[in-house]
Amino acid sequence: MKVRWLWLLVLLTANLVYGGGRDDKLAQAEKLCRAGRITSAQELLKEITAADSLSPEALYGRGLIQQYQGCDWDGLIDYSLAAPKGDGFLPAIKAFTRLAIELEYLPSARKMARIYAAKQPQDPAACLALAEIDLRERRFDSAQVWVDRAATLAAPAATISIWQAAIEIHAGRADTGLARLAADKPTEPGQFHLRAGLFRYLNMADSAIANLREATRLDPADAGLKTTLGMWLVDYRRLQDAQEIADELLKNTERYGPAWILAAAIKKAANRSLEAETLFFKFLELADSPIVWEKHGDFLTDFGDLRAALTEYQNGYTLAANRQYPDDYLRRLYRKTMNALAENKDAVTMKEMVVDGAALAGIPDYDFYQAEAMRLFPDGVDSARVLVDNKLSKNTQDEVWLKLAGPYFLRGAEFGKAAECFERLLQFDYPEESSVVGLIRAYQAAQKPRRADSMAAALPFRFQNSRRINEAFVALYRSAGENTPATDFAERLHRMAPGYLPYDTILVSLYAAQGKTDAARALLADYVQTYPDDPAGHYVLAEHDLTRGNLDAVEEHITRCLQLDSTFAMAYDLKGRWLRERGQNDAALPWFRMAIDRNCQSPWSYYYIAEELFNRGDSLSRAANLGMTAVSRFAGERRGLELLGRIYLAQKNYRVAKSQFAQGLRQFPNDPAFQFYLGKTWLLLENPEEGKKFLEGALSDGLAAQLQDEARQLLRGIKP
Repeated sequence: MKVRWLWLLVLLTANLVYGGGRDDKLAQAEKLCRAGRITSAQELLKEITAADSLSPEALYGRGLIQQYQGCDWDGLIDYSLAAPKGDGFLPAIKAFTRLAIELEYLPSARKMARIYAAKQPQDPAACLALAEIDLRERRFDSAQVWVDRAATLAAPAATISIWQAAIEIHAGRADTGLARLAADKPTEPGQFHLRAGLFRYLNMADSAIANLREATRLDPADAGLKTTLGMWLVDYRRLQDAQEIADELLKNTERYGPAWILAAAIKKAANRSLEAETLFFKFLELADSPIVWEKHGDFLTDFGDLRAALTEYQNGYTLAANRQYPDDYLRRLYRKTMNALAENKDAVTMKEMVVDGAALAGIPDYDFYQAEAMRLFPDGVDSARVLVDNKLSKNTQDEVWLKLAGPYFLRGAEFGKAAECFERLLQFDYPEESSVVGLIRAYQAAQKPRRADSMAAALPFRFQNSRRINEAFVALYRSAGENTPATDFAERLHRMAPGYLPYDTILVSLYAAQGKTDAARALLADYVQTYPDDPAGHYVLAEHDLTRGNLDAVEEHITRCLQLDSTFAMAYDLKGRWLRERGQNDAALPWFRMAIDRNCQSPWSYYYIAEELFNRGDSLSRAANLGMTAVSRFAGERRGLELLGRIYLAQKNYRVAKSQFAQGLRQFPNDPAFQFYLGKTWLLLENPEEGKKFLEGALSDGLAAQLQDEARQLLRGIKP
């Protein structure tokens, strides 16, 4: 779920006022929804809905349920239906305005906010809603006008001061804005929320969290505030704190979808994907809506699972189109679907979707999707290049087009052009984090880390503590084998997210690569001491000790890991590997089998069980399947390739065996074992010339002693 830095100031500073004798049950329902008690709110609204399901009150009430349940666009649609009823239904007008701003549906938000301001000319919240819309569209002068007008309408002085700081910060004058924030005296939850959003925009995590915590303390009944705090903590990779909030929300709310999304995000960030999916499906069960499919796609995209995200976006788009959702929503979901298709290089489906997109006017990136579909077919590469080059030649300084072109070229392996687009974007007055990350990735793909050095040394203040930017720098320098700068950025990540184990493991590997073995182990030992009930910490420390040959220290932490979580599949694999290192091969096998039964992601369990079956000479088909799994998961490990080839050889599947050994030789040139088995296979395929070449090469390149006699015997058997 994408965490936005929106403020929802209208929601937090302006109470809904119901006049003209309207049923105050709506106010009670809104209060229950804000507390995440959706079932109770639904019960309260039954009478209103039963009386007239198309009344503004009923539509507004349904919108509340949809929004707070997690189907925000469905809520927006209901608010839009309720708002024009009679002479204008004010609660729906306000609700539409604040939700449309949150969803960045800004033209419609502006239109409704103006109606709001016209109906309530003395309400400063209407002015501040218009100020936020202008700020998001970088119309700073206009935003200042609306803030000044709100000041004349008795808006709290602290609120006005924070808004002045917001304008300064977003206009690129962070020092002035921070000075204003230091001087203001907030007292209301909405003011602390607004300050938190500004600190978050500047990537000042501690200040952002502290202010949002204060907002939740002042308004403890607001489930939305707590959910936002939880998602920010996930984004900052402070998972233990986030888990406390998720547990509280799940205990005290009813059918409140965002709580399940938060709980799932925590598990996903901790690399516990199966648990994450189980939790997310609790949200999916709440409503039959394209919004839930879209949010699942967003959730998967945020964690890099683009193949699974594509399926969710396609499901959501099909459902939304069939139900005739507004074009603005279809365009939004269409773009997400097309981006996922492009990342997955799904040419056929993308071509079909391009035809669908022609009917949705107003998609600025439509031409890029058309070109993306073209270039995935061999006969369309030139046409795609002409289309994009023509488009860019007319829009060389168009920020929108450059934002589209950078990722387009990156996906197409045109790294120089991608870097040029991102470099141009960084020359604009208000560069975005995504452009910095895109440029770093372009340099990484082009294997040009030196071009990133100057950028790394001169990052603007706002980007220095960006998690995503620092992650990108770590990946760049690690891929180039430059451990010193990679370590500098990894240490920064460690300071930003203390207690986030994946960052610690990156830092440990960098320390180990530089010979800092004591520092590496101390880091993991400190984590285990701080979080003694985290099974993953015990597992990582045990694996580190096993890798370093510190066998006596391994068993304690494997045992503790499994005591804390008996489903931890990797621990079974590690126990088997530890027993093998101690020479207890037979004792290791049951542990490898238990790891496989639990769908362990490590290749070693599959490798060793395949090896056992092969050595026994039975169940060769199962051995081959396990061997294939091992090879697919090994990175830079030759043993899996060799074993799988030998299994094929034993099955007399000579052509497949030949391909396997040839692949091994390509990855490990001059490897004598691969040459030996490839030569032997060529002889079995009745090609003595090739067989002789590889067997002689194996002997000259240092073939293992136990295979030398067989190699010479095979050579003697070749007829002249």
